[in-house]
Amino acid sequence: VSAIEAAIISPQVFRLPLTLLDITTYALITRRASKPVIVPSQKYIEPNDLRILKRIGVEGLVVNYTIIGTDPLVYAEILQEYKRVADEL
Repeated sequence: VSAIEAAIISPQVFRLPLTLLDITTYALITRRASKPVIVPSQKYIEPNDLRILKRIGVEGLVVNYTIIGTDPLVYAEILQEYKRVADEL
């Protein structure tokens, strides 16, 4: 195992914004883990949320339809914003 995927969200709250409970849970996982922690985009994680996730020790984000939707015409635009923020970290 080279990383831990922190899939902590129940299906009832998929696509909702991150909460303090989510962030606290991720922080606990990163503190206890001996491997890098990767967060799947089960919640709607905005580009600026990357700063918080990085600060608490998350090493990566798996981007899927939860964040970028299902319209391939807008993928590039949305991903550019995530890349811009990630490059600032």
